[in-house]
Amino acid sequence: MWEKRRFLGPLAVSLALVILLSLSSAVSTSVRAGLADVFSPLQEALYPVFAAVGSVVTGIGRVVQAARRNTVLEGENEFLLQEVVRLREMEAENCRLRGLVDFQRLAPFKMVGARVIGREVRHWHQSVLVDKGSRDGVVPGAAVVAAAGAVGRVVEAGHNSARVLLLTDPNCRIGGLLQKSRTPGLVEGDGRGGCILQYLPPRTDVVEDEPVVTSGMGLAFPPGILVGLVRETRSEKLGLHQSAQVDPAVDFDRISMVMILIREEL
Repeated sequence: MWEKRRFLGPLAVSLALVILLSLSSAVSTSVRAGLADVFSPLQEALYPVFAAVGSVVTGIGRVVQAARRNTVLEGENEFLLQEVVRLREMEAENCRLRGLVDFQRLAPFKMVGARVIGREVRHWHQSVLVDKGSRDGVVPGAAVVAAAGAVGRVVEAGHNSARVLLLTDPNCRIGGLLQKSRTPGLVEGDGRGGCILQYLPPRTDVVEDEPVVTSGMGLAFPPGILVGLVRETRSEKLGLHQSAQVDPAVDFDRISMVMILIREEL
């Protein structure tokens, strides 16, 4: 008996479904409408719950998508920042190259562009190493300039590199003159990051901030290249001559590119 009752429930439900499906469309429509009336209160009560759950799920999806997008944007932003830095460096290098190209009018000199690749630890302010050497035609004694002005001269030339003694080194001496008065002298380094224009006549009228340029004496440097600006003057022993302290035009701590001037006759 119990076994028969177990099958009566499903059988009745199945029979009801068959009858419902066999009814005409008008009748089935009315039945559906009736069922809607029965379940509408329950649907109305449950709608806010399902709506809230749906909103939460949608919000979670948006958060996940935003997180993924932020990761992509962060990567793109980092790449763009690196690109900006690279482009700025290229622009700065182009400006330096344009400045160096101006020296191409300095005949009869052969010009060799070079990069600074090192500094002498023992003489941090006095010498630098560049990436051009004898295979490029670089020889000891050659003048070295930057876009801002005179740098120094080559003292050693290897096959692929050369050492440049800076104007701030006491052993570096070149001919110079006061640009306005055209008074000549000898420029040498003071060993403290500056230069001194030596052996000026005692009555020379030296003006503060007056430009000092190369005189062309000695043939290594062409005339007219800026060395620096006069800071102050002083009389030397016995008053036979006076000298001028000169602030170099080139910032030797930041120098990165130079032009080596090789006289064609050398």
